[in-house]
Amino acid sequence: WALGSIVQHDASLSQLVVDAGAVPLLVLCLLEPNVSLKRIAVSALSDICKHTPELAQAVVDTGAVAYLAQMTNSPDAKLKRQVFSALSHISKHSVSLSEMVLEAEVFPAALLSLRDPDEYVRKNVATLLREVTKLSPELAQMIVNWGGLGAVIDYLGSSHGNLRLSGIMMLGYVAAHSETLAMAVILSKGVPQLALCLSEESEQHMKAATVWSIGQIGSHTPEHAKAVATANLL
Repeated sequence: WALGSIVQHDASLSQLVVDAGAVPLLVLCLLEPNVSLKRIAVSALSDICKHTPELAQAVVDTGAVAYLAQMTNSPDAKLKRQVFSALSHISKHSVSLSEMVLEAEVFPAALLSLRDPDEYVRKNVATLLREVTKLSPELAQMIVNWGGLGAVIDYLGSSHGNLRLSGIMMLGYVAAHSETLAMAVILSKGVPQLALCLSEESEQHMKAATVWSIGQIGSHTPEHAKAVATANLL
């Protein structure tokens, strides 16, 4: 708890914890049978990773990703929330860090957690997908190949409010990379789902995110624009 309270604040405090040699000890806690201890350790690692690429790399260098990947199937919802949060904080910084997460075989199995009974597990998985797909066309294509678009679109259909935000943004990030990826979103029925989100959500930031994603889909060619127009979005 003490380490977690320190590292959540900023990068300089997290760096002090890393320099003190605490990260390997936190990773060792992931091997303990006590679920509460695992939660606390994962939470602390997640907070370290969120600040900078260098801190995230320090955690990755201890082999933490492999242990986090093993816990994505945990029956404990609170632990899974923390695990997917940590993986998101690692992935967001760079292509190479995202590749480390994918190489640990987190996907495609993690897509099943978009149907988890716990809404915050689902939200954190969607956030992980958003962070990975925004970084490069190649990473986005890998997620698409694993069925990520269909899984996220189904998730949007069963979610409401801020729980939808990461999924909406993920579709926009995928579509922004190329004509081909934007067409993959169209063929996966992403446009009608975004239209539904636009009609159902009242918060301005939700509407803005949805409009942005629709714009990414329709901006490439007349064919892409037609897919948006025929969804009665104009």
